[in-house]
Amino acid sequence: MNEQQLRDLLREVEVPSERAAEERAWALTERAYAERERVSHHNRRRPLLLAMAGAIVLALALLSPAGAAIRDWVSDVVGPGAKHARPTLRSLPADGKLLVQSAQGPWIVQADGTQRLLGAYGESAWSPHGVYVVAARGPRLVTLEADGDPRWALTAPGPVSMPTWQAPDGFRIAYLSGRSLRVVNGDGTQNHKVAPGVAPVAPSWRPGARHVLAFVGATGDVQLEDTDTGQRLQRFAVPLARDLAWSRDGDQLAVATGSAIAVVRPFTGETGSRVQGRPNTTVGQVAFSPSGHRLAYIRGVADAGTAGSELLLGRLGAREIPERTLFSVPGHLMDPTWSPDGQWVLVGWREADQWLFIDTRDPSRVIAISNIDRQFDPGAANRSAFPRISGWCCAP
Repeated sequence: MNEQQLRDLLREVEVPSERAAEERAWALTERAYAERERVSHHNRRRPLLLAMAGAIVLALALLSPAGAAIRDWVSDVVGPGAKHARPTLRSLPADGKLLVQSAQGPWIVQADGTQRLLGAYGESAWSPHGVYVVAARGPRLVTLEADGDPRWALTAPGPVSMPTWQAPDGFRIAYLSGRSLRVVNGDGTQNHKVAPGVAPVAPSWRPGARHVLAFVGATGDVQLEDTDTGQRLQRFAVPLARDLAWSRDGDQLAVATGSAIAVVRPFTGETGSRVQGRPNTTVGQVAFSPSGHRLAYIRGVADAGTAGSELLLGRLGAREIPERTLFSVPGHLMDPTWSPDGQWVLVGWREADQWLFIDTRDPSRVIAISNIDRQFDPGAANRSAFPRISGWCCAP
């Protein structure tokens, strides 16, 4: 075991007394949410949040310091007018830098909170080690320096979307051109088609020296291909696959579907782990922790016509992955993104126009940042598309 692996494991150690206090606090939080009063749709969000806040504060007023931490959290998430809300992103709670996709284009956010707009590009992704960014603009695939200067560009047969850069060497980039899956070398050469028709799901590179790509075919099956030889390595049926993510060691592939998560080991023959579906829920985005031992994922909950979201944490190893709810809100959470040190998960909360940095070791510790739309689309007359989180780079 090397030093980095030891640090990753130590970060995941939970202090028993903190866990007990945390579970009591979150049980009361979830009970308050479940017993909330229904209101009409047009005026639901803010009264509901205020009602939840009041119930939680009263319930936790006599708790230990964990309760005090959650009372601070309530102040942050009820809205921009709350006393302790942070109106701007002043810094990140961990080292690294964010890549954020806004209506204006991709932004790089440094650890000290400084921001740089790279230009009027669409979907974007980091290169390994965060040296470059790959982005789309119509039928153009463009690679950019960290200051926004173009490095090279190519024109694809159709509109470019979902670019992703292979790690750790950065020798390949995969992207969708219309409904076709294509791959190009990291220097812009040998642009070629891998599959003529695929589902609109971002492909995912298996970490390692061999350039193996996982993608979802047109019929919904997950396929693995060696993009250098064109050899189709594996194909397995996972209905309604919506998101793909490899563990850092390339041993496990998580596949999120409309109802569950399957974690498979394609090259060992083992069955792997699974998160079972629940009634009236959908499972969407999934992200492995840097150590590869945990999964963060979003579950949508339909509750008597009211949409809600949960951020959950699962620890791998058992046949059925044990779940731990980190956060529940009315509305939609999106883009679960791990900090490079594996301690924090960042999610966007679209309806509240907020980002939530959640400490996975102590989920009562939440840093809420308001006015995200305005920060990444300054000067806009109207509210634009909520910014998406494209990645938090990079592990030391």
